[in-house]
Amino acid sequence: MPAYQNPFKKPCFLDAKTRFKKLERALKGIDRVLLSDFEIKQERAVPTIESVIHFQKLYRPKTLYLVIGADCLRHLSSWTNAEELLKRVELVVFERIGYEEIQFKGHYHPLKGIDAPISSSAIRASLGV
Repeated sequence: MPAYQNPFKKPCFLDAKTRFKKLERALKGIDRVLLSDFEIKQERAVPTIESVIHFQKLYRPKTLYLVIGADCLRHLSSWTNAEELLKRVELVVFERIGYEEIQFKGHYHPLKGIDAPISSSAIRASLGV
């Protein structure tokens, strides 16, 4: 689910609707993947807890997994209603090479063994944005 605007970053050089269309094309034909424009339709930065509550009401899953990068885990305590968020989801953390292990007092499932030596920050830097 693409964000309308990440509250921790500068606005993206592509507008939200364009990013959504690009994701739609990239994910076309991939089974078991649902792309949502929930946050884009809000036309504002949406706290993750708000999206989680929305999808819990909509789908009523037994378990909802939130996958984030290890770099995000470092700042998770500053997210809106972080404690409530952690009560509502099973946290899965995508460990990134080059990031030191983060001390986190909560429980999470580490996602290891994926070597993706690129980040969105590196892509933005290479494009000069």
